[in-house]
Amino acid sequence: MNISNINLLIAIYISRWYYTLPCLFCGIIYYFLIVNIKGSFTLSEGSIVAQGFTLLFNDSILYCTQKLNIIRHPEIFDFDRSNIFAMLEVLIVGSIICYFILYPLFQRSLSNYHKWKDHHYLLEDRKNFRRLYHKFSINTWFGFIALIIICLMPYSTYIIKENPFIWVIKYICQPRRLFLISLWLCLLSSIVIAMKWLLGKTNTLSDLNNKRKFYHILSVLMFFPGYLIDVIFSI
Repeated sequence: MNISNINLLIAIYISRWYYTLPCLFCGIIYYFLIVNIKGSFTLSEGSIVAQGFTLLFNDSILYCTQKLNIIRHPEIFDFDRSNIFAMLEVLIVGSIICYFILYPLFQRSLSNYHKWKDHHYLLEDRKNFRRLYHKFSINTWFGFIALIIICLMPYSTYIIKENPFIWVIKYICQPRRLFLISLWLCLLSSIVIAMKWLLGKTNTLSDLNNKRKFYHILSVLMFFPGYLIDVIFSI
């Protein structure tokens, strides 16, 4: 077997992982959405969310390793992304990475919060739990800010060749986009108030599926004007 055949076999073997790993990852995410957080998604909704998240996460890994010259990918994956897409990946994937890194602090904070609110404990113990809750909460926020400054901000600056915070301000501060943000805030507050009012008037909204209808209505009301005014910003 000559060298060219060996290189071809290696290329075929590696290329399979570009499709196998995302499929496995999608299956894990789908299992988590359906089993671990029951009632949040139907089977079809969970499938769509899992596939969308897998595509985004997979492309983030490809783009990151390509930009940092860690791995040389096949030409089919080697193309430039827009700054909007790059920042979206940094926002979503970076948030998930921060969550996993700060998960121990978050769990300690949540545990102490529940103990603080539990009246079965003595008053002195509850005061101590309250102090620990505030301590771990502050540490979690400081850790989150530190990860943004140390990791996410330098990477974003390297990708888009500009300070990400300044880029976001420039991107948002346009009349039509400020109008859309104001519209979304008004719609969001109105639908929340309406939902709380209806919950107090009737029990028909106690079912999870009925509650979902409000979020479906909200999504249509929020994104339909965006598609008419500024498609890229709404996406």
